[in-house]
Amino acid sequence: MGDSGLSLGAAQLLSSSLQIAPATVETALLGNFYTLDFIRSYLTLNSIPFKSSDDLALDLAQYIASGKIVGLFRGRMEWGPRALGSRSILASPLNASINTSINERLNRSDFMPFAPMVLDEDMPNVFTDYMLGDSTRQYMTSTYSVNPDIAAGIPAVVHCDMTARPQAITQDCTLIYPLLKNLKRITGFGICINTSFNFHEEPIVESPKDALRALKYNAIDVLVLEDLLVFPH
Repeated sequence: MGDSGLSLGAAQLLSSSLQIAPATVETALLGNFYTLDFIRSYLTLNSIPFKSSDDLALDLAQYIASGKIVGLFRGRMEWGPRALGSRSILASPLNASINTSINERLNRSDFMPFAPMVLDEDMPNVFTDYMLGDSTRQYMTSTYSVNPDIAAGIPAVVHCDMTARPQAITQDCTLIYPLLKNLKRITGFGICINTSFNFHEEPIVESPKDALRALKYNAIDVLVLEDLLVFPH
């Protein structure tokens, strides 16, 4: 869907015309990445304090549950139309006012709720018309009707027509899955806001320097660079 899908379709068409077996795309995480050693060296060289975590998923769940806005810069950058947890901003969906806060801090227009990350096993309960095993569920491209009993508890990610556009999080998401499990234990919902890590009318953050700029200008409260935590200073 979108320009990235057109480029993939063009490559598949050419492969077919040349009678070359087209490659199957198994993940959207195909972009650039920065090693932990590079990030640690960059922070040290620029005298930016950071700390490690014994349980990053738990720490992030606690920050999010307390109302903090988390910038996540981890692994390979996403390819395609959605931020999927590598260059994402995460926040709690429990209070609709978080939408205004995030949009103001990112200089964005406030015109609709954000999209949710949802534990994969909870998808049938959260969405009344979800088809089990929908292959688009992990890419935040399909919209479903939210169970009214759940919608009232997560207003920040529910549209005015009682729908949402989720990203289903499976167990192979080694940080986000346990993060959502911890959030479910703390708040009752294994759900969090996921929006792209960028300022209004700017591209998604590509480097640790870009991500640190967001922290410097108060767009986020906590920054995750790979497995390191950075706070305003």
